Amino acid sequence: MKLHHILLLSAPLLAGLAACADEDDPKPSDIALFVYPNADVALDMKSGEKMRYRIEATVACGHEATLHISSFDRVRGTVQLHDAPLGNATRTVEWDYEGPVVDIDTLRVNLTFAATCAEGHTSQVKRSVHVAVNHALLTELSGITLWHPASGKPFAFVLESPTQPYAPTHNDDWSRADLFLETSLDFDTVDVRSSTGLQMVRASEFDYAAATPLALRTVYAGSRRVERVNGLRGGDILLIGRGDEAIGALMVVAVVRDPDAAYCCVNLSYKSLRGI
Repeated sequence: MKLHHILLLSAPLLAGLAACADEDDPKPSDIALFVYPNADVALDMKSGEKMRYRIEATVACGHEATLHISSFDRVRGTVQLHDAPLGNATRTVEWDYEGPVVDIDTLRVNLTFAATCAEGHTSQVKRSVHVAVNHALLTELSGITLWHPASGKPFAFVLESPTQPYAPTHNDDWSRADLFLETSLDFDTVDVRSSTGLQMVRASEFDYAAATPLALRTVYAGSRRVERVNGLRGGDILLIGRGDEAIGALMVVAVVRDPDAAYCCVNLSYKSLRGI
């Protein structure tokens, strides 16, 4: 959140401050707090968009005051957004709120602006925004190639490093293979399996190009999951996860067959939910 401070040399709000109340609380206070836009209804914004608030505070309690800004919504609960000193004079602060990206289409967020001082004086103002969520598309890792197991080239990978496949040779290598190929000698049949309990959903109708976190999790949760997919074909989409938790999506770009096993391979791309 970006913050801009402007110290006001003239203080018209000081007059009669001892009897002044903040706009949401009629009780007298030695802190006056005003927040603009001064809207009684939730303002509309989009996820990733920034809305600027102007906060005017006048402190007359003789002590340093602090500004606290927090948000509350039904997805993330309470989030502490900002704490900053206000001093003991009149100050205007400009603060930018950025609409969050979450896995629902719309979200109401309640913002609380509170100024407090050591003597216990406090002033509080509430504002609300209605966020229309622009679901961010998942980032793609491309150029993943798994080879015919008989070629001696990499034919397995772990999800932490899908672009660095390897060829399992020892028990430890096999036990960590999240996905690996199991094929017929002529590469006519190409299956994919997991050694780590990873589960897969063959979802060829899934819109891989426009995959969002919400879409991937929804389709995965509502589908039957297996630990082995038989007969990979170019264009196949595999949603992967553990238990009820989706992890990502694989697209089979091509299955390349050749009389020489050294040239048989499966080309993949991968979109991960990790860190989202």
